[in-house]
Amino acid sequence: MSLAAWRSLSLEVEHATRASFNAVVAESRHALESRLNGYQLVLLGMQGLFQAKPDLDRASFERYIAELAPERNASQARSFSYAKRVSAAARERFVAAVRGDKSLQPAGYPRFTLRPAGERPEYVVISYVAPFAPNERALGLDLAADPVRHLSVERTRDSGLIVASGPVTLALTDERGVSLRLAVYRRTRAIDSLDARRELFDGIVSVTFGARDAIGDIVARHVGEKLRLRVADGGEVFYDSASGPIEAEALSTRT
Repeated sequence: MSLAAWRSLSLEVEHATRASFNAVVAESRHALESRLNGYQLVLLGMQGLFQAKPDLDRASFERYIAELAPERNASQARSFSYAKRVSAAARERFVAAVRGDKSLQPAGYPRFTLRPAGERPEYVVISYVAPFAPNERALGLDLAADPVRHLSVERTRDSGLIVASGPVTLALTDERGVSLRLAVYRRTRAIDSLDARRELFDGIVSVTFGARDAIGDIVARHVGEKLRLRVADGGEVFYDSASGPIEAEALSTRT
């Protein structure tokens, strides 16, 4: 085979490889966007639920998520939660109310407490979580006490928009994950300014998922010897479809 013919064949193989890579990226991106859109629809539904029924019991919340998540293609999420804004003055009354809710657990939640312990001017406490059984340990977590979680709380509170947390260690495992969050407001007057959003802010609804929950099954059929997917945030890799160092320069990459 002549050098010219070899170069032509090599270019054709490279072009075909790039085209195949681009098709895989497009398909995976579409599937991931569809899943994230499902999560966002669930968040909007949860926001409306708690704005309409701020005293919703936990059994009703569990049923609501069990029915809504499959409809919105959101069953892969690790948890769905509502974190209530609680002032220092209202803390003991809030704890007593959660402990006394027997709608889902016949004994209520006698050991419910705020975590981490300590006096703070304000708390944003996970007080509803579904499905409950695998996520019970998240109950009582104060999102405002963790810098990464607190940043996403402030961003959605001040904007009224859905925001993503930075990568965090999930409460129940050592896995890295992400939460999508949306603020809930008291509807006692118009929410038409930053001051109004901060004053009327009542809590946060969240959808939390591990990286493998959201990404793994989407790319599994494409990941093999010739394709490796790494997802990073600010230089931190929190999903990698393969282990070990990258041994060769990638023919194609996509951000």
